[in-house]
Amino acid sequence: MIKKLIFMLVLGLLIPITTAYGQKEEVIDQSTPMGSCGYYNTYIAQSFKPTLNSLTKIEIPLFKQENAVGTITLSIREKLYGEDLVSQTLSVDEVPLGPDYDWAIFDFEDIEINPGQKYFMVFTLNNGTRPENSNELVLWTAALYNPYWNGRPYIFYRYLWLPLGLLTGVSKFPDMSFRTYGYQ
Repeated sequence: MIKKLIFMLVLGLLIPITTAYGQKEEVIDQSTPMGSCGYYNTYIAQSFKPTLNSLTKIEIPLFKQENAVGTITLSIREKLYGEDLVSQTLSVDEVPLGPDYDWAIFDFEDIEINPGQKYFMVFTLNNGTRPENSNELVLWTAALYNPYWNGRPYIFYRYLWLPLGLLTGVSKFPDMSFRTYGYQ
């Protein structure tokens, strides 16, 4: 009887230890600071190179203008013109009214990825439909002076993905603001 009691006591102490070590911790993998300027287009992309082998969610700072309606989808791709590996859609109602930006959370299905490989996060507004009025926009912030060396931003223009600075004339080499998360 004493042996059983000691066994149960030891087992009771070991179970929490193995459970704690068996759980994975979600951490920020890649990030850029929240920028001071916002960009609008029905499609915007930012490339990134993860260091972890999982991707669990991405946060991007957004704000909307007064009459913005519809949805925002954030997709992950291996190639800019490729298929989505995963995506999540949010209602524009979840985005704060400008001029204040806030981090929108796209907590999609966890996926396995290859550390060091380039991936693309693709922002799509209203399934690619351009708003009729300029007060219906949703803007994604960008940080200037190339704060993220492992990727670059792109804008979709006339059926082509082009580097953001090429079309906008921005000479300060922006990167879209973001945080990627994965398991350590």
